[in-house]
Amino acid sequence: MHDRVAAHFDADYYRACNRDLAGSDADLLKHYLQQGWREKRNPSPGFSVSYYLEKNPDVAEAGLEPLQHYLQQGAQENRAAQAADAYRVYVDEAHADHARGWAVNEADPAEVFDIDILLDDTLLRQVRNKDPRGDLQNMGMSTGHGGFVVNLRLDLLPGHHHKLTARAPNKQEFSLEIQVPDTRPIPPRIAPEFLTFDRVAVVVPIYNAYEDVAICIDRLQAHTPAEVDILLINDCSPDPRIAGLLDKARTLPGFRVLENSENMGFTRTINRGLTETGGRDVIILNSDARVTPGWVEGLLQAAQAHPRVATVTAMSDRAGAFSAPNIGNENDLPEGISEEDYARAFRDRSLRLYPSVPTGNGFCMFIARACMDEIGLLDAEAFPRGYGEENDFCMRARRAGWQNLIDDATYVFHDRSKSFGAAKTDLMAAGRKVIDERYPEYSAAIRYYGSSPVLEMARFRARQALEDCQAVQNNLPRALFVVATQTGGTPQTNGDLMDALNDGLDTWVLRCDSRIIELSRYRKGQMKRHRYHRLTDPIEPITHVSAEYDAVVTDWLTALAPKVVHIRHLAWHSLSLPRLAKASGARVFHSFHDFYTVCPSLKLLDTEDIYRPDTKGVSYGAYRPELWREDQMPVLEPEWVIQWQENFQAALAHCDGYVTTTDSARNTILRNLTKLDADRFHVIPHGRDFRTFHQVQLTPTAGERIRILLPGNLSVAKGRDLVFDILAQDKLGLLEFHVLGAVEKDSPTHPRFIKHGAYKRDEFAREVEKIRPHLGGVFSIWDETFCHTLTEMWAIGLPVMVLDFPTLATRVSDSKAGWVLKGQDPVSLYCQITGICGNPGALRTAQGAVRDWQAGLGVAHSTRWMASHYMDLYRLNTPQANRPAARAKERTPQIAVVTPSAPDLQTANASTYIRIWERTLNGLERECNYIRMSPAGLLAGLKMGLYDGAILQRNAVPAMLVDPILEAFQARNIRFMHDLDDDLLNVPEEKDPDGAYAAYAPFLEKLLRNAAAITVSTPPLLECMAPFNDTVLYLPNLLTSRLWSTPPLPRRRDLAIRAFYMGTRTHDPDLEMVLPAFEQVREVYPELTLTMIGVTERDDLPPWIRHLGLKPGQSEYPSFVPLLHHHAQNVDFAIAPLTETAFNDAKSALKILDYGALGLPVLASDTGGYRRLGHKETPPGLTLVPNATDAWVRALTAMVAQGPNRRLPGLALRDWVMTNRFLDPGQCTFDTLVKSTLTP
Repeated sequence: MHDRVAAHFDADYYRACNRDLAGSDADLLKHYLQQGWREKRNPSPGFSVSYYLEKNPDVAEAGLEPLQHYLQQGAQENRAAQAADAYRVYVDEAHADHARGWAVNEADPAEVFDIDILLDDTLLRQVRNKDPRGDLQNMGMSTGHGGFVVNLRLDLLPGHHHKLTARAPNKQEFSLEIQVPDTRPIPPRIAPEFLTFDRVAVVVPIYNAYEDVAICIDRLQAHTPAEVDILLINDCSPDPRIAGLLDKARTLPGFRVLENSENMGFTRTINRGLTETGGRDVIILNSDARVTPGWVEGLLQAAQAHPRVATVTAMSDRAGAFSAPNIGNENDLPEGISEEDYARAFRDRSLRLYPSVPTGNGFCMFIARACMDEIGLLDAEAFPRGYGEENDFCMRARRAGWQNLIDDATYVFHDRSKSFGAAKTDLMAAGRKVIDERYPEYSAAIRYYGSSPVLEMARFRARQALEDCQAVQNNLPRALFVVATQTGGTPQTNGDLMDALNDGLDTWVLRCDSRIIELSRYRKGQMKRHRYHRLTDPIEPITHVSAEYDAVVTDWLTALAPKVVHIRHLAWHSLSLPRLAKASGARVFHSFHDFYTVCPSLKLLDTEDIYRPDTKGVSYGAYRPELWREDQMPVLEPEWVIQWQENFQAALAHCDGYVTTTDSARNTILRNLTKLDADRFHVIPHGRDFRTFHQVQLTPTAGERIRILLPGNLSVAKGRDLVFDILAQDKLGLLEFHVLGAVEKDSPTHPRFIKHGAYKRDEFAREVEKIRPHLGGVFSIWDETFCHTLTEMWAIGLPVMVLDFPTLATRVSDSKAGWVLKGQDPVSLYCQITGICGNPGALRTAQGAVRDWQAGLGVAHSTRWMASHYMDLYRLNTPQANRPAARAKERTPQIAVVTPSAPDLQTANASTYIRIWERTLNGLERECNYIRMSPAGLLAGLKMGLYDGAILQRNAVPAMLVDPILEAFQARNIRFMHDLDDDLLNVPEEKDPDGAYAAYAPFLEKLLRNAAAITVSTPPLLECMAPFNDTVLYLPNLLTSRLWSTPPLPRRRDLAIRAFYMGTRTHDPDLEMVLPAFEQVREVYPELTLTMIGVTERDDLPPWIRHLGLKPGQSEYPSFVPLLHHHAQNVDFAIAPLTETAFNDAKSALKILDYGALGLPVLASDTGGYRRLGHKETPPGLTLVPNATDAWVRALTAMVAQGPNRRLPGLALRDWVMTNRFLDPGQCTFDTLVKSTLTP
């Protein structure tokens, strides 16, 4: 039985809690068994000796060792190993500069342990509950300790509200909200364009380390500004490969190579470089360092942040005190996160505190030439081979009144001290001795700065950056959308677009109201502010530029590193923005949603409210406030309008492309902004998503007053005065206008002009039904660029009257879903309106046209359809690709994707996510555009010729639409693929209780026979489908790094041994098969339990099975994966029982892949799908078990008997899954398959 105790004894924990003991693990176990338990010393964090003996007096009276009793008998009898909530933690007070609290283990009041302190849910630091607390001792909760104090610097963080959390070892938490005045200093910023790169050199000493040097050179070439002088110095490296490497480096622009004639040592080599670089400032860089984007810019910005800066050191993963997120040399990035991506996230999260420190670190250290001129170079006599030379230089500089800073915005990776090999320890000791002798204050200085709360905040932000990278969305390229106003159609349409792009782009929003700039992240309809700056130099409309804005936004662009910047409106932003965005490396696009770039009046209405689209020679009079105050804008005379256009054309010249929504708007803009390249000007209509179309129109009865709906904010430009003029003609009281929206305060009144107030977009249909309108109207007296209210009225079934301006007139004429009224004469308009209302046939015809629009454009022109065209645009990065001829020839194939999913196309089953949605995420590098849609949308788009091919899955197409959709495919000669992951033609009766699959089988067969190809998840399924199609392709289930890059969490330590089982609630036969084996093993190992998610609907499970429920939304695969990670830390291994049936034989081994990605070893049935997983060889960490009780007993017993190391094989299985069963990140293989199959 002692072997069982040994398996649950945690020697490291025992040693840490009992500092009076020493010895090997075996010695400590012996101490516990003979003496320790009698002294109430705990064998592991999951077992309390004092609690067990107190709650079980029979054990205490018998003098039995408690852990042995628990394992042999107590667990079987459901006796607790420790108090359910043994740890308690509390925060007494929390302020901007400190927090105070206590934590105890009620099961062991003497225990001193670590408490995690989290700030805004990110780990800040660990503290121990060692401070005296007499109050806790008086209450019997501790032996006199238990308190902790945390020093804080919340004043350095953005935002007014923060959450501080103390977390005990059992994960019990206590949180307090802290309000902090926003007194955070604005860090000084110098835009990169004002940095003098030609005054900077980089010196890299080289001695062997060929692989590191090769990477170092590649990184320098990729991420160093061209003006910087890069000097490589070979200190007589004996490795012959170094010479060839440096010969290649000599040919690179900006690189120079020097060769020492003899080995000079590290410090003399550096000094040679400092001399050879003349009067430049110098960055010394170790040859095992790996620089990242913006590294030089960051160091120079830090160097100019304060006066007399001698050195600036970057932060790193392995640079001792300069490391982050954790001090020291162990900061490996999790799988799936690139060094460049983390460096960008680190810069993005940086507070730019630039902490002052006693000394820098020479692995990557900027040195000011002025300081070298004043105090000399490095001391090569005292530190010939390094280790101390930079410390000595920095201390000399400090004594001379210079500063040494850390650049907490720049992260450079480092392999640390490979060149010195085994001599490292001796060199460090010798160097430190010299430093201590020269600078008696050195030890105290580094000790003080080592615990600096400012540095701690820099490391805290580094942890947040790491969390940013691990979030699903951070694996995507970033797109920045620039908006001005927060109300109206433009921000709503921008939200629609971002929602539709969210799967392929990480979307951000830059907003400015001329005084305040905000950078926010957009996700699932929610905006989370990330950066905020109040301008002391606001934007004004005359110059439309602010140097302060330019510096701040440049800094933000550098940190964000967007691939795309889409300017939706330039109002209240600096006209420098397109240039700054282009300089950041982004592709830049500008949308025109009104005519602001042509004239400040936006709508091109002159002093008489006449629409004047040709601005030459036109006076638009005094500025009427729209976006600016009247006193900010000159009179809009022709000369000022021309200057305005010149300013905007100069700004927009930096854009890669332009977009508007109609040909009319494009023509108007190009007629006035003649310098814009027409070939780069694209027309993409707005798309909208309507879950349901309505038919609210009522046919007017004899004598009934005609109710005309006017949605939206009704202004003069929207036809307000015209409406009152029409009412003035209506002496018979035939018409009634209903305004659903805001009306200007100075508006006239009329008893038949009825105001209903503003509406929310998703409540439009409900509000209109209350009005019961007969017709809709849009009486804008200018040529709108699109008009969402027209779309919304058609979506609820209203024919619409519009004035004869090109945009709306074209839309109505093309659809026939309304009428175009001629002219603006009130008498004529009144006659036209009453004539329409008195023609029942015309009303019926228009209403039928509205229904046709709903079944056609209304459902086909979705936001995802719109987004596919924008994604096509964002991919353009060459002049040739911007030409219309090239666009027509090179257009990315548009592939419709129809899968079983919720109506909003946002949620679906795991099969859809894994097999289709993860493979069809649109990215900038994809060779196809994938448009997720409903079956109705597919049918409409096919008839309109919008798609080049389609992917269908399972039974997504309703039976009633199968024939119409097949006819549409054939009529347009468009091909489609059909995907299956189960044999849905032969679903067993027990899995099809209502017969739905059986009834659908004939329709599915028709689809399969007409498909260009069938894709299946397993070889047996391929054989099943072969009779129905000549092209059946094996497309295995694969996981994505997007969802699975998070490394497994370590097992939480306790005495239980938990198996894990998950699946849909259809696995009763599989569960019944293994339950007897569990019962038998539990007779020997009562600590064995089973944790399940899904699997069965049963509510009569044994008490040792924990059945976890799911909250709303957690069953969605992207949310389910993090949930699995959370639960995996509480389990030891996973099981995958599967009964042997023909249907199951065709199933894939997806469950094994999920378990493996969690880092869990797996016991799985030795059946077809699992047996095939590794082809010839079973993957490590997977044990195949015959479907017999005795076999499962043996497998479970073997797994339990492995002890604490039983999870190790799971890590090997994870490596195998990541190597062999992860999707190609670029999805090039899938795109090639789709193009060759659907667009040959």
